[in-house]
Amino acid sequence: VYHSRGWPAGTNVSIPANRADLFISPYELGFLMHSSFADSESGQVCISGCYPVECYPKQGVVDPKQCKSVCWEFLQVSATTLFLLNVLSTVVFVVIPILLTKMTVQREMAKAARSDDESSEETGPGDNNNNKDSYSFLQFQAKCNLMAPYAYGEWGGSGTEDFMEMAISFTMVIRPSMAIIAFIAHIVEYRLLVPKDSSICFSFFLVLCIIFCK
Repeated sequence: VYHSRGWPAGTNVSIPANRADLFISPYELGFLMHSSFADSESGQVCISGCYPVECYPKQGVVDPKQCKSVCWEFLQVSATTLFLLNVLSTVVFVVIPILLTKMTVQREMAKAARSDDESSEETGPGDNNNNKDSYSFLQFQAKCNLMAPYAYGEWGGSGTEDFMEMAISFTMVIRPSMAIIAFIAHIVEYRLLVPKDSSICFSFFLVLCIIFCK
């Protein structure tokens, strides 16, 4: 196990890990107390389960309970990777509908501008500044809801995805240092979620208006 990676940090083993042919005192291997067992047939000691990869000695004495196992190390790496990939995927799935909506709005505004230019050529020169079509905020919100509706499998997300977001964010509890990364990531993430949240609120009030304004 330790032949390639060496002895765990914090241990003081006098024999190199790649010299398995030499005798090592059981006292020096005390950090393996909870990670080893003796084979009754051959009498050899084997390592199983979550073996230590880093120890924190106190006054030169290594306590097996103060060692970090390979399972804990793997859990930290997995949680960090999972959280960063979740943030990256969230940013991607928020930025794409924003870009799609802006491209659609720009195409419609360019089309309206061409129509105004053609109309001005037919009617002759005049003050056309007041006739220029403008894109209102309500129109933009309606376009957001059209391009990225709040439904499962759509660009706008859904309650299922939002619940998974909370469940995945629970990984920060596993590794407390992730709270700092999570804080910075959520600042960026929730700033990007403003268009989606605005679209959800717009759809909600639009439904209320349809129901009560009849």
